[in-house]
Amino acid sequence: IVLADIYKVFGYTPITLKMFTWSLLLINDLLIYTKLKKITRNLKLTLIFLIIYVFIQPFLQGNMIWPDLVIVPFLLLSVFLILNKRFLWSGIAIGIAGLTKQTGGIYFIFILLYIGVLIRKYRKVTYFVVGTLAVFVPLIFLLLTQNTLGDFINWVIIHYETRR
Repeated sequence: IVLADIYKVFGYTPITLKMFTWSLLLINDLLIYTKLKKITRNLKLTLIFLIIYVFIQPFLQGNMIWPDLVIVPFLLLSVFLILNKRFLWSGIAIGIAGLTKQTGGIYFIFILLYIGVLIRKYRKVTYFVVGTLAVFVPLIFLLLTQNTLGDFINWVIIHYETRR
């Protein structure tokens, strides 16, 4: 949807797609830098990790738009929010990541285990899950009102599994 809106403004051209992709890459790099700097509190170590990421990124995500590229800011935001004890907002961010690409569900499970097992704050698990549901419940409601829930399940879950 975002890309469609960008095409409406700047035109449907390869340059528009390339600029959008490079913007996402830059955003991801900046997010990684700021989060690592806050976590490690060591500028040299942060720069080393960032340089490693910048060099391996084209091999992991390519130099074009992929859902794998778009999911990164939401995953980073979710982890950052967990580290800052913002469980509800982290759930919302991971929910958006899950809508972007289904592999967001894997990260949902890991963060859920992190909160439940390592932090041991079960009330915070509830906040995290409620945040995630706050993203998915409106989608399910929309699909129900449009009578397209069956199509959604068919194309997103069933056909996704058969393509593997």
